[in-house]
Amino acid sequence: MDSRVPLPHYLFFHISWQRFAFYSFAFYKKKNIYFVAYIAFLIAFFRSSFAFHSLLFLLCPVKDFSTF
Repeated sequence: MDSRVPLPHYLFFHISWQRFAFYSFAFYKKKNIYFVAYIAFLIAFFRSSFAFHSLLFLLCPVKDFSTF
C-alpha cells in the first residue's frame, strides 16, 4: 500500500476500480472489446498515481458511484 494515500481513500478507490472495471466491461462488451483492454492497461500502469485515479473516477460513466 502506498503510505502517501490515506487508508480510507485507498479502500474507496480500490473498490471503485473494481466497480469501474465490471460496469465498463458490461457496457462496452458488445461495442469495443479493445477499449476495455485499453482501460485495464491504464488502470494497471497508473495504479500508483492518486491523481490519475481521481481523474478516471470522475470520468467514469457509471452514475451510481456518487451514492457509494
